[in-house]
Amino acid sequence: MLVAAQGMTYETAAALLTCQVGTVKSGVSRARAALMEMLAQVARVAT
Repeated sequence: MLVAAQGMTYETAAALLTCQVGTVKSGVSRARAALMEMLAQVARVAT
């Protein structure tokens, strides 16, 4: 949310969350993949 919705850099989000930049990048990547899967499921149901 911080990176995508709030427009923060990975570095700023990592500092705010007190974690490594790689951890933020990984979390964003997993969240995007999960969202894509959810949208694909909705599209399959809608057709």
